[in-house]
Amino acid sequence: MKDYLKLIVAGIAFSAIVIAAARDPNAREVNADQVMSRIEAAGYTDVENVRREANHWDAKATDKDGKQVSVDVDPKTGTVTPEDEKSGGRQLAFGYR
Repeated sequence: MKDYLKLIVAGIAFSAIVIAAARDPNAREVNADQVMSRIEAAGYTDVENVRREANHWDAKATDKDGKQVSVDVDPKTGTVTPEDEKSGGRQLAFGYR
């Protein structure tokens, strides 16, 4: 039971750190090398065409099924998100169009 409690506390602490980093206007943004590392750490391979867009990083990579996909990376948190092909790869602030 104590192990579950430790996991819950660790999860909450990690979440608080990520939220604080996302809200800190002075937080340093990830650079292109860090973007490639984050994408590879998320399980993608053959990362290429890493480029900075207006509000995110964009790249092409190969997913675990061997398909070429486009991914977005949040410049502040480094969160990797596959682009939704149905929306044309464009994500709006309040969801996909």
